[in-house]
Amino acid sequence: MNKVEFYAQVEALLGYQFQNKTLILQAFTHKSFDSNGRKSEGNYERLEFFGDAVLKLAVSELLLNRYKELDEGELTKIRAYLISDNTLFKLAQSLGYDRFVRLSGTETRNGGATRKNTLADVFEAVLGALYLDGGERVAFEFVQPIVASFYDNTNHDELLHDYKSGIQEWLQKRQLPLPEYTIVGSSGPEHEKIFIVEVTLLLGKGNEKHFRGSGNNKKSAEQDAAKLAYLALQKD
Repeated sequence: MNKVEFYAQVEALLGYQFQNKTLILQAFTHKSFDSNGRKSEGNYERLEFFGDAVLKLAVSELLLNRYKELDEGELTKIRAYLISDNTLFKLAQSLGYDRFVRLSGTETRNGGATRKNTLADVFEAVLGALYLDGGERVAFEFVQPIVASFYDNTNHDELLHDYKSGIQEWLQKRQLPLPEYTIVGSSGPEHEKIFIVEVTLLLGKGNEKHFRGSGNNKKSAEQDAAKLAYLALQKD
């Protein structure tokens, strides 16, 4: 589609008219797009950097106002979940951002427009663009209802469990060594790599336990392994 159509469709999707149309292009442009030899207005990396900070503040305000009964620790766990790449990927998918991501021909053929990291970055970049063009309230009023709706349809009990922290607290109370996380393998193509992490727990002399988890990055794989370990400890 040409730029006029691109602007119109994106603005209709976001419900906002940009004064600086270049920000729209930047927010949806992957760095590979320049490799096609076309003149580019820049890519989303700087906007994503800024949008990350905007998102954190917007979600913090939302949670602070909405859940006055929760303490700082609970709010932190919820926020971490809501601003994670997994969540942003789902939100970007639900908004149809993949239809507008601008990539090189190679990246397009490799499914770059539907890649988790790409869509999560674009989500943050769009939020950064909204803030720069319209200010804080425009950005917040766009993202907060979307995040709130997502949270309302989330299993809250599951979300509030930060399993890595839970394991650490369990071990510290019993004066046992902290857990050790080790990457023991990976699989899949580079852009969709799955990591396998093993957590080792030293529960006393001759009592060493190992649990393995997987995820699309080291942190999520560690959390998956920690969940298995945490649930096992609760049964002991």
